[in-house]
Formats: sequence, structure tokens, C-alpha cells
Amino acid sequence: WINFLAERAKGGAGMIITEILAVDPAALAQGAIITAFDSANEDGFKATAAEVEGQGACLVGQLWHPGRQQLWSPIWSPKGISDQPDAYSWTVPHVMSTDDMQQVADRYVEVAERLKRCGFGGVELHGAHGYLITQILSPWSNQRNDKYGGSLDNRVRFVREVAHAIRQTCGSEFVIGLKMPGDEGVAGGIDPEEASHITSLLARDRVLDYFAYSQGNFTLSLETHVPDMYFRHGHFLGIHKKVRPAAAGKPVMAIGRIATPEEAEAAIADGACDLVGLTRALIADADWPAKARDGRADEIRPSSYD
Repeated sequence: WINFLAERAKGGAGMIITEILAVDPAALAQGAIITAFDSANEDGFKATAAEVEGQGACLVGQLWHPGRQQLWSPIWSPKGISDQPDAYSWTVPHVMSTDDMQQVADRYVEVAERLKRCGFGGVELHGAHGYLITQILSPWSNQRNDKYGGSLDNRVRFVREVAHAIRQTCGSEFVIGLKMPGDEGVAGGIDPEEASHITSLLARDRVLDYFAYSQGNFTLSLETHVPDMYFRHGHFLGIHKKVRPAAAGKPVMAIGRIATPEEAEAAIADGACDLVGLTRALIADADWPAKARDGRADEIRPSSYD
């Protein structure tokens, strides 16, 4: 894991966002998930930060809780915010109380503080793909009647509380990003208009440092999470372009089937984003950014052939 991240930093990426890091022992999906809630991992986190930040990249830990999408354990009842079953697996969650919600919020902050202490440059709150934060933000899945449900102000309260607490704990130089849905792909869920409303409210606080938008959730729209070869390159950039004005100048990251430097430059030039997030492209070639910077784009190992 350390070597994989470090190679991408050596290859010139400006910011390295880890894969999901579990914030809660009760939300551990399976054994390959890195348990950020476990203090036993601090030496590993320090070594990771030293390697990545030592190459000049900002290391950002992606803080994750699956909420009711805990599909992997036959024993644990997943934690949910409302009593509806998950629309993809039909698992029925344990509905968290207001106190439970606040305890989970504290978990996010505790993990952020741990990563800061270990040398990470920031954290990203994973609020996309139908996970816990999506479930809270979305009027489709949030049927609560306490301070975390109902109105838009209530539905953004959890993210606000977590972001403010992380900022207070970790300081002004620590990066805090939010990955959230630009379009859940379900009727009554978050669409670009609702994503704009959510973004506008959160941007006013001037606490989050960037917004990243993804698509789909744990329904039939799951297939849009990672757009495959049947999707156009940059297929979802229209979502980013619609929502970006609501960020009020805060950087917006575009993600989703952006494979070449030309596609990345075009997305920025077209006003869809300020930053471009790459996954498959960096898996295929860790030196993608350096080759693009040095005018060697023709040497980049392709991640797609269509």
C-alpha cells in the first residue's frame, strides 16, 4: 500500500487520495479495508506519510463509513439513518439514534486527528456512492425527524459538524475535502440541482477546501460509479459543469473516465472543474503526471483503448 501510493507521488501527482479508510469498527466491510480507527496502524500511517509527502505530494486520507450498505457480514446489522432496507442488497439497518449519529461524527474527527498527527496533509469525507454521508444528505434515503433529517439545513448538519470539528482540531493548513453525489441516478435523490443546493450551503462556511462529484448509488445506478468502456470519456463532466458555480470559488474536482492529459486540460478549459482526479490512469502509469508535464504524453501507458 505504501509503495503504491509513493510511486504515484514520485510520478508527479500533486495530491494523493487514498482508497477508503474505515472510521468505525462496526462498519468494517472486510479484511482488506484499512482500519483507520485502530491506533495500531499509526506506525504504518507515519511511514506512508513520510514516503508520499516526502515526494512533494499532499497525502489525503479518504474517511469512509458505508452506513446501511454493509453487504459483507452475515452477523453484523449495518448502521443506517432510516429504517428503509438498502435498495441494492435489501439489508435492513439498525437505525442510529441522534446520539449514535454524534458518536459516528466523533469517529470521523478522531481519525482525522490521528492522520494529521501521523503526517497526512488532509482528509476527504467520502460522501458519494450511496455510503453513509450520501444517505444523510439525500432526501431519497433520509427519512429522519431529528436534527439530522428533513430540511436541507438538517441534512447537511452532519457534514458541517464533522468538517468544523476537523478544522478546529487539525488547523487551518489541513486539507478537508468532500466527495459527494452530483447525481444519484434515482428519482427523488440528489440530482445536479440538489447537489448545487448542498454545495452552496457548505461553501458558505468556508471550511471545506474542495468538492469532488461522483454519480450513482447502491441501486441499479451502481454501474455508473466506475464508468466502463461503454461510457464516453469524460461522460459525467456535464454534472461537474452544472454544479461548479455553487462552490463559490472553492476548487471542484472532476472524476470519471478522464484518461489523457488532453482530456484533463479540456475539462478544465471548458469550465467543468479546477482539479482532475485520476484512478485507472494512475494505475496504468504512475508517471502519468510527470510525462504530461514534460511533454511526453505519447509515452503514457494507456488505461483505455477505445
